[in-house]
Amino acid sequence: MKVTITGRIKQHGQLQTFDSGFQKKEVVITPNPEGDYPDYFPIECLKDKAGIMDGIKPGTLVEVDCYLGGREYNGRFYLSLKYAGHRVTDTVQDAQPQAEPAPAPAADGDNLPF
Repeated sequence: MKVTITGRIKQHGQLQTFDSGFQKKEVVITPNPEGDYPDYFPIECLKDKAGIMDGIKPGTLVEVDCYLGGREYNGRFYLSLKYAGHRVTDTVQDAQPQAEPAPAPAADGDNLPF
């Protein structure tokens, strides 16, 4: 089943390389980062697509197409989201350095109130 998740990139995971040469990397997307209870969706980028989202900064708004998969292992059930494609819908602006406030003028010893 194919699903689309719209949200901001929370973080990029570390590249994992297995003995067989298989590579995988997770990218975490959050659709409501400002909410009281944010959701986090780890999306698996596999094989030749492992580094496909590396150039996208955390905080960037994206739409990610994924294949929703499920499996059973030892009587437990697991879901996974496998990367199928993405679109950047809004970029993150680098923080603009703010000017520091001017220091207060030094108090003259003759104008002290006591």
